[in-house]
Amino acid sequence: MKRLSWMLLMITLAITGGVVASDGDKKTWYRTQADSILSLYVSNKSPGIQYVVVDKETTLLNHSVGLADIEKGSVLTQHHRMAAFSMTKTLTAIAALQLIEHGLLKLDDRVIQYISHPYSRNLTIQQLINHTSGIPNPIPLRWTHLAHEHDDFDE
Repeated sequence: MKRLSWMLLMITLAITGGVVASDGDKKTWYRTQADSILSLYVSNKSPGIQYVVVDKETTLLNHSVGLADIEKGSVLTQHHRMAAFSMTKTLTAIAALQLIEHGLLKLDDRVIQYISHPYSRNLTIQQLINHTSGIPNPIPLRWTHLAHEHDDFDE
């Protein structure tokens, strides 16, 4: 049911979002819709979720719900940092496909043409986008560290 609700929200936002009169009304409408769906997933006692909607010039919406620390009961705010990890895959794929669309990159290009790496010299852009490269999952993420550890961090 939650999955269906989420899908219906996305379809509703896509179809009816332009119906709202002013930009301020549109932001309020989008936030109300997203918040009502998020309330199905997140309570005041569960791990938090943040969402941000941007265009090329500004942040359109930014909202946090739930807890940043369950043990301490601290509420998640927009000032907490969240690890994006796999969520960046979509943005990276979009960027690569835009470069392909502009003729600056090809799916069958070898990655080694653009960046040195320790994997097969035959690794292609398409394999990276499709997640068929054979590169192992790097868990635990050795290079991940807190911001205050940055100066002393040694992978």
